Amino acid sequence: METTTHQNTPYRTVKGLLGGYGALSALLLGGVAVLAATGRTATPFMWSRAAAVLASAAVLHWLTGRAERGGRRAYERVRTLTRVLPPAIVVVDVVFPGLPVWFVVVQTACALILAATAFPISRPEARP
Repeated sequence: METTTHQNTPYRTVKGLLGGYGALSALLLGGVAVLAATGRTATPFMWSRAAAVLASAAVLHWLTGRAERGGRRAYERVRTLTRVLPPAIVVVDVVFPGLPVWFVVVQTACALILAATAFPISRPEARP
């Protein structure tokens, strides 16, 4: 793998968006923890979903760093995941009714941020 670094490229935008995605995911997991701590309903689905979204943010950030350094396979994975995950996030929230509105709103915001990430990562100058 070659080690070229793209400075002032779409990777700056992608990393910023993924940082927002990660922060929102952490807030989501924190919200579920607050529900559980206050005796309200925090289902196993909510716990696993919030943790999975946070984990996906960490993996995407790591892959983006590898892609920025010239990793072709990492670039292809980031490009694919930023296109596949947003609709998957929304569909799963629709399939499992009974989730709190705030949970669905935060998940939808995560999906929108992730969808926005697909545009700069797909620009020709982002390709390793």
